[in-house]
Amino acid sequence: MKTDGDYDVVLRSTKKKPALLVGVGPVQLISRDRLEVDVFTTSGGLTETVTAYSLSRGGDGRWRITREEILLQV
Repeated sequence: MKTDGDYDVVLRSTKKKPALLVGVGPVQLISRDRLEVDVFTTSGGLTETVTAYSLSRGGDGRWRITREEILLQV
């Protein structure tokens, strides 16, 4: 469901705010087999985290996280 804010709500109770919100930033294609993406999460509005992920595609065609770094946590 699209909202007026910066994010989309995937599942929401009709009477409560979401318990977990996940926002995925733009995917940056570094090469054919490597990409980077920042992910924002907030849990009940109490904690917020931005994590940078690097992913690489293996010989089997599956994407795997090769690096995970917390950029911000409040």
